[in-house]
Amino acid sequence: MRQHVSVLALGGVMGVAGVGVGVVAGLWADAGPGPTGLAWVTGTSHACLREFHVAPTGSDAAAGGADAPWATIGHAVAAPLRPGDCVTLADGTYAEAVRWETGGGAADATDGYVVLRAANRHGALLRPPPGAYSTLLVRASFVVIDGLDVVGGEGHAIDIEDAHHVKVLNSRVHDSGGSGISAWKGEFLWFEGNESFGNTATNGFQGSGISIYWARAVAGDEGSEGFRNVIRGNHSHDNVEGPAITDPHTDGNGIIIDDFRHTQTEGVEPYPHPTLVENNLVHGNGGKGIQVTWSDHVTVRNNTSWRNNTDDLNPGTWRGELSNAQSSDNVWVNNIAVADASINPDNTALDNVSYDGYENRDVTWSHNLGLALAPGGAVTRTDGGNPEPDPGDGNLLGLNPGLVAPEWGDFAPGPGSPAIDAGTARLGLPATDLTGVPRVRGEAVDLGAIEAGG
Repeated sequence: MRQHVSVLALGGVMGVAGVGVGVVAGLWADAGPGPTGLAWVTGTSHACLREFHVAPTGSDAAAGGADAPWATIGHAVAAPLRPGDCVTLADGTYAEAVRWETGGGAADATDGYVVLRAANRHGALLRPPPGAYSTLLVRASFVVIDGLDVVGGEGHAIDIEDAHHVKVLNSRVHDSGGSGISAWKGEFLWFEGNESFGNTATNGFQGSGISIYWARAVAGDEGSEGFRNVIRGNHSHDNVEGPAITDPHTDGNGIIIDDFRHTQTEGVEPYPHPTLVENNLVHGNGGKGIQVTWSDHVTVRNNTSWRNNTDDLNPGTWRGELSNAQSSDNVWVNNIAVADASINPDNTALDNVSYDGYENRDVTWSHNLGLALAPGGAVTRTDGGNPEPDPGDGNLLGLNPGLVAPEWGDFAPGPGSPAIDAGTARLGLPATDLTGVPRVRGEAVDLGAIEAGG
């Protein structure tokens, strides 16, 4: 049995090995373990044609080279950057609210991206000045944010709007009034290897650790196939709405896919393309672990959700660790969900719920393990007449997953766990687990975000 690694170390960092995205060629080439022993996103998909530098000791009047760095991130992203350009941030604190409005484009000779990266993972600390709302506002497309440590103001740490082809990799987003990563009115969004924690305490719009809201198709790119949005290999924990939010609490979720059907906007067609949520670890959040609400064509696979819905100021009764609400044509497969009804009697593991006569159509629940920790707690909830997950589809309802030591940050299935080899490859698999261990091809795959290994 391989040595399991805690992912809940104080001030620790999460990462994950990935396929198809990565850091810029030549930076972090070792892609070795992070401080907690976990792998990092790696790859060579973004080549640097030109490189500029920023350092707290620099000057915005300088040339931006390695020996004459600029002083502010805002100046760097406002410079006339071209696709293939990289901006590397030296270690230190950048006390600024950044608005990034000009990115790259797919029609260029490179892969089209402009990259903003930390020289050392989480060494570049982006902090909101007094009175700031969101700290890093992204209004540019074809951009990569890699390895930053960002705290939001009253708003979000990373705030993406009206943008597409945006990647947030290997970053730490925390202690924001709103969401850690918030995106809306865009698509081709890729969030991987990030840690989001301590967010959502004060913002009245009620954010979550990682949120995509109102996804919209990009004109002229309708021919693209496969998953257009990917949330993979993230660690989202302890995002809890605080008493400063006086309206009834609704969110503080680990991850939320929200209103892709545009029920709150007139004249906008429902988002028709698939989205993937896989290999994520979510725990201790005030709201749900992973929520898909008013959103269709979403696949949620190989995630671990443990003891979320901790917010006693949230009056809602739909309190699933994994929640499919008012949503159709979705797939939930190979997940582990552990609810604690001692926190709230409505806390459940798996929810398939709807109201006002809407029925959740064509929702697949396959090979998920759900447990209610407290005696008398419900494993499933199916308001609206929706069907329960069927044990005949490989779902393990009411079984303890036997995680090694989740209270100490080890969420891997332990020896004898029913989650071992209980998954299916029929509905697709991540290439690796959360720690970078390859998934077993074939039917012998473990449930949850972490393979038992060995």
